[in-house]
Amino acid sequence: MTIMDELRAKRQSHGEAAPSYFHKTKEGQYQAKDVFWEIATPAIRDILKRHDRADEAEIEELLQSEIHEARTCALALLTRRYRSGDREAKQRIFQYYLSRLDRVNGWDLVDISCPDIVGGWILETGQEAILDELAQSPDLWRRRVAIVSTLKLIQNGIFDTTYRIVEKLSDDKEDLIHKACGWMLRETGKRDRTRLNRFLRDQYAFLPRTTLRYAIERHEPAQRQEILKGIFRED
Repeated sequence: MTIMDELRAKRQSHGEAAPSYFHKTKEGQYQAKDVFWEIATPAIRDILKRHDRADEAEIEELLQSEIHEARTCALALLTRRYRSGDREAKQRIFQYYLSRLDRVNGWDLVDISCPDIVGGWILETGQEAILDELAQSPDLWRRRVAIVSTLKLIQNGIFDTTYRIVEKLSDDKEDLIHKACGWMLRETGKRDRTRLNRFLRDQYAFLPRTTLRYAIERHEPAQRQEILKGIFRED
């Protein structure tokens, strides 16, 4: 059986696919035209264990599918292969990924793949310009790739890139970008809260409220309330 065959066998809904609970799928919303088969993540992981050696043609077929879970499988496989690949393989996967960004069209698809593939390549090569380009894209998902890719840099003690991309996205209109920026800021704060607080103080007037709330989720309640009011105290 192919991966697609196994996905069909696991499909929970019959006839018209039910929309995913975790995505906004109503007309006019960001995931309106996507098709979900409502397959649980553990089931997808189980399928992938049996197809770790899927060839490039099968990955491409999955990535081009209208079925959300099929694209999930393709991106999970690409991410695994990036992690275990040599430099030549990583470069090939990175370039392929960028050429297929139109298929990375969901917040979960972005989040499972870009930190390793884009962030990992930037960490290895220093080629950060791609993030600035993506941050300026009219496409919501490319902009999310721009900020979420910095997670890999944060995990390796590099924060400047995250702060720069957050500033570029501070006037973004999409809530998914506000949340992603706040998430990445929170990750920097786990490692250097003093620096995060200084960034929040300097950018307080420009950051969306959602970004600010996400950024300080791990702060103590009293400090959260002060920061939300624009009160910053030196640690």
